[in-house]
Amino acid sequence: MITFSSKYHADIMMFDEVGRQLLKMANLSATVPGALKPEQVLQAKQALTDGLAHLNEELDGSDEQPSIGLSTRALPLLQLMDSALANDEYVMWK
Repeated sequence: MITFSSKYHADIMMFDEVGRQLLKMANLSATVPGALKPEQVLQAKQALTDGLAHLNEELDGSDEQPSIGLSTRALPLLQLMDSALANDEYVMWK
């Protein structure tokens, strides 16, 4: 399990495989533990959002849609990143 945290948001827990996939989509190292400085959060969030949009485009024509898509699984992490941006805080994972 990977736990994502930021000071002003509840912790988010994800299975390793999903958490590492989202970290890679955000152009981050999938190394656990890790952290983002407040000034790095926006760039990582934009990269993750772009990666999810690209993935959704690829899946639109496919018959193999997962029961719970990666975009749905990413929502809590995106909300945590929004909170970190609003409060100028770190995002950490362990």
